[in-house]
Amino acid sequence: MPRTRLISTVLAVGALLVVGACGSAADIAGESTLVPALDLPTVSDEPQGSLDEFTRRIWGSAANETQNDMQARIEWEHRFREELITACMAEHGFTYLPDLSNPPQAVFPEGPSFRTREFAQINGFGLSNQMMMAGNIRTQHFGNRKNDEALFAMSQAERAEWQRALHGNVVEIDFYGLEAERDIGCSGSAWERLSSADVEEFAAIRAEVERFNQSIFHGSFPALVDLNHEWANCMASLGYPGQQSPAIMLQNMMDEWRAISDNNNIIASWDWETYPDGPLGFYVAEDGEWRVEAPADGAEADFAEREILLAVAEIDCREQIDFETRRTDIEHRLQSEFVDQHRNELEAWAAYAEARRGLR
Repeated sequence: MPRTRLISTVLAVGALLVVGACGSAADIAGESTLVPALDLPTVSDEPQGSLDEFTRRIWGSAANETQNDMQARIEWEHRFREELITACMAEHGFTYLPDLSNPPQAVFPEGPSFRTREFAQINGFGLSNQMMMAGNIRTQHFGNRKNDEALFAMSQAERAEWQRALHGNVVEIDFYGLEAERDIGCSGSAWERLSSADVEEFAAIRAEVERFNQSIFHGSFPALVDLNHEWANCMASLGYPGQQSPAIMLQNMMDEWRAISDNNNIIASWDWETYPDGPLGFYVAEDGEWRVEAPADGAEADFAEREILLAVAEIDCREQIDFETRRTDIEHRLQSEFVDQHRNELEAWAAYAEARRGLR
């Protein structure tokens, strides 16, 4: 499997910590007996920033994760969940046979990698032909069948109790739409154990990290302003003036495509807090209704043609000024400065997350 770097922009990572049937916030010191003793798989030796290293410790995945790295992490997480479920079910008096020989498999898209010249020449940014969506990496797993024989031998009541211990009770909703009872079972508790880094105790440092990442994305730091300006001048010389940065240009193209292809639903799903001016073609009708102008005939075909030309030009300019290398160097330097300012908070957050995943 090629060691292609998986490029993604993560603006916000969310996970909800809920006290489940087999895990609680009291386990933050790694005291729970339900934590498997597993070593987190190593990742590529490609350089990553100081904040990237903390991000991996907190959320479990690295910024420079390759395809091989990703598959190793998926297998590690699968084993972690299966062993945690096994111990949890035993506490409930049930036997659960973990499926450690059949981990989920990462399914990678075929063809050229996203944001390469080969990809751009065929697909542009992958918007109009939906290759951006088709190129998403997904996991494939056919479930654990090792417990089927024992389940078939159980009475209906025994089977229901086993399933309730594994999956929890059905959530009950009260009159006001609030959850009156929530039992997520051993399976849900194991999943949440992997995604338990989002807790109120670390809300402040998480907000700082998100603000930092947003500033990187928008190119707010002087060194990034200068680099993006150099890239924008190149784009203008190729006939595309008015650009700000590759990231913002891609975001604008995505918004434009949504206005063309999903005209009826874009208002409801629009991020009004971040982009208060609304999507392309937005207006308030005389009756007060918020609407978006219907796309003109042939708008999709025109967009697709322009998308490819713009994507290839964007790559021309990134290559011409060595944009990726320079931006990575700048971002790593900024990450080091950020980490120096917030090292204690980041270390506490990472230690908590690692303890929840049984790494400490």
